[in-house]
Amino acid sequence: TAFSPNGDNKNDVFKPILKDIFEDSYELYIYDRWGVIVFETKDINEGWDGLHKGKLCQIDSYIWKIYVEVANSSEVKSYTGHVNLIR
Repeated sequence: TAFSPNGDNKNDVFKPILKDIFEDSYELYIYDRWGVIVFETKDINEGWDGLHKGKLCQIDSYIWKIYVEVANSSEVKSYTGHVNLIR
């Protein structure tokens, strides 16, 4: 539940690992404590590197939300959690 985007090539990116989903339906959003979206992607291979508008975000806890269609179903599920940005 933490990552450290400090350029040491160890745990520099937050990227959830999911299986049994339709990749084309994937949406990931990262929010700061005030509810501002600091990162979003529809590419399952893209992770958050701790940047927002080209600047490194502050050390803090961030909320992530994922929307995805589950394989063998037409149901779209949402998942929510938190990740801590540390250095």
